[in-house]
Amino acid sequence: ERVGITFNPNAPGDQQIVLNRVSFHNFDDAGPKCSDAHALFVESEQVREGIYNGQVKFSGVTFTNTSEEHRVDVCRSMNTPPPPKEEGPVTNIAIEDHEGAFTGVPGFLVQENDSALRTFLPDGGDSCRLMAGGCLYFCPDACLQLATVVINPNVKYAKYRMSITDDSGNVDYKIRQVHKEWNDNFNENAFIGVALPGHSSTYRMSFVDEHDNPAWPGFVKSISYGRRPMNCATPHFQDSAIIWDYPAPGVRCNSLMNNGDFELGSILGWQGSKTPKLEMMQPGADGSQWALQTGERNSKWATVRYFFDPSCFRSWGGEVVRLSGKIRTRTNKGDDVTCVSGSQCAPKLNFQLKTQSASLIASVVETSIGTVAGEWTHFETEVTLPANLQEVGQAGIMFWDASKYRFLLDDWNIVHIKGENAPSEQPTEVPSGALSSSPSAKMSVSPTVSLSSSPSGTPTTFPSAKHSGAPSSATSDVPSGSSSAVPSGAPSSSPSAEMSPSPTDLLSSVPSLKDLCANLKKNQCNTKCVWGPKKVKACLVKKKIFEHDCAQYTEKSLCKEEKYCKFVDRRCFHKCDGLAKKKCRKAQHCKPAKIANPCFGCQLEQHVVQADDFPVRRAPHEVIVVDTVDLTMDEEEEGSAEEAVDEEDGFRDHRRPLPPSPIELTSDSSDASDAEPPPPRESPSPTNEPPIELASSSSNASDSSDSSITSFPPPTEPSIRPPPSAGLLKESSEEPWSSSSSDSSDSSFSSASPSSSSSRSTGDAP
Repeated sequence: ERVGITFNPNAPGDQQIVLNRVSFHNFDDAGPKCSDAHALFVESEQVREGIYNGQVKFSGVTFTNTSEEHRVDVCRSMNTPPPPKEEGPVTNIAIEDHEGAFTGVPGFLVQENDSALRTFLPDGGDSCRLMAGGCLYFCPDACLQLATVVINPNVKYAKYRMSITDDSGNVDYKIRQVHKEWNDNFNENAFIGVALPGHSSTYRMSFVDEHDNPAWPGFVKSISYGRRPMNCATPHFQDSAIIWDYPAPGVRCNSLMNNGDFELGSILGWQGSKTPKLEMMQPGADGSQWALQTGERNSKWATVRYFFDPSCFRSWGGEVVRLSGKIRTRTNKGDDVTCVSGSQCAPKLNFQLKTQSASLIASVVETSIGTVAGEWTHFETEVTLPANLQEVGQAGIMFWDASKYRFLLDDWNIVHIKGENAPSEQPTEVPSGALSSSPSAKMSVSPTVSLSSSPSGTPTTFPSAKHSGAPSSATSDVPSGSSSAVPSGAPSSSPSAEMSPSPTDLLSSVPSLKDLCANLKKNQCNTKCVWGPKKVKACLVKKKIFEHDCAQYTEKSLCKEEKYCKFVDRRCFHKCDGLAKKKCRKAQHCKPAKIANPCFGCQLEQHVVQADDFPVRRAPHEVIVVDTVDLTMDEEEEGSAEEAVDEEDGFRDHRRPLPPSPIELTSDSSDASDAEPPPPRESPSPTNEPPIELASSSSNASDSSDSSITSFPPPTEPSIRPPPSAGLLKESSEEPWSSSSSDSSDSSFSSASPSSSSSRSTGDAP
């Protein structure tokens, strides 16, 4: 391949590549072996940050026997695969041609697959045309100034995009890049390249996550501008005002540390200085599976850090948060050691709030943590935040000092516990006068003091911790998940819509009726019965880390925020639920399997689970069936087809009401022979087969003390602890706490007010 001149998309510092009085000849007649020759070629190797800031200047450049098709090429640079295979791609390519050497008209050459380079032009890019060859658009008379935005490099934010909005309401998005030469263990910064005109007086910039929800990438450090373009006298991008639109606090602020317990099996969200390497270890604290440990630490500035979403803290001024976690120390050789608080080997913890430009607002926690050899020390402190936090742009914790010693961390969490925006900790004395739009996701610690004026519009996810003083006036659509302590004194006016998963603890005052099909062998099943197969098909999660209790979410927005959940028919399901075998195999986190049939054996025909039905994981007490074929909706159901039918799987789940049928039932009690026969029952007597459980197993409330702290009080009965919400991602350890390139800039810390925090450490040595 014949190439006249190649140049790198990155120019170090303020340097500039200048081509002065250069002529290119005969690139159209390069011969059959060089048919793809170009006079100028943008490189695809050693591209550093992966964004174009080359600042190439063309003066007196001419082309002879070299058509537009062979003058400049950026195809390989912008289409090169990312690491580890290669070093691409390059984004934000905007080459100024102020003399019109390439097309005869001054303007900009911009890469064709980055629409944001054309969206904000005064005419919206209508005047831009696709050039012959080279993967470029030519935009005549455009005036674009290059700039670079520096953000948090953690892989947690790899799929975040930056949204740009101008005065006219035009919106487009830019993706982030990281330095191509660093390995996955450390990246100092991440970068977003922009090239914008100056005709808009203001640009608003914000971020969205991979689901297009408002988000913030830990922190945004700065924006730096390239040289002003040469061929335009209008205001430049540098003259426009930049407004950073931090998102309003929302449900994301309830989980500021999504991987504080490391049960993802990765360090996702955590980062450090270039050394030491952050590693996963087993087992974790108090029987958990994973924890984090550092490699060898030979400097007190070999730090471990976690950055929170600063937009949450902007509205929490004067309110209280609780920071807690577990820690151990070891020598660089791996030996456990006891360290008294304040000693040379005791790790220090700082919790700092800074502006977007990294100016310190407050260091609200500065403490030394004592540890005991071989034991996990529990640290906890409640912190009253400073009153004025509207300018917070960075918020995070940092473990440092104790040179020559390794840190081991597990179960770290920060929870908003007191303030106007914090969730309540105590139950209300009197219930609300209006209905709840949806039931609570968790049980109340204690029931309300007085009865509700009206029942809830939808069934609760969990039964009450205590029995009701009086029975409900209407029948339940779904049976209770646990057995009754005392049976009912009178028969039900109508049977339950579904079978109870377990029998009552005590004998009924009224005898049960026999099921004609119970305990019959396969060859004895008559025409009123049907034989249930031993196993049925199901779609299950591949690994435990992919499990999630999606049934706890009753609102569509909360359900959609979870990676493993989908919202169908006004309820939240795991994405593996209800998938047919073919779709189950294609799904990333799912696998087809055969499971034990809860209705194995001879059953009444209405209740058998067929072999091609798929059970769906709900709460541990509830098993429902999803029909993978029925895509219709009942006329009586509210909501649109768009809400009821899942976009990805195209199925609708529903409960199957059991139609009445003339089934012969006989009493097994002679005392009841003269009594008026009760109405036919639609559910068979419970068999000896245990109910199938497809949800996560419950854990005692007493275990919750070792888990990440949340703002909810512990339940009085066993509750499901859902697996983490994030997916398993590649390990990464990145960004230093300060925006300065030198770690030593953190050596100066403000003294925390004694009244602003109260801490305790249970692991100090005697």
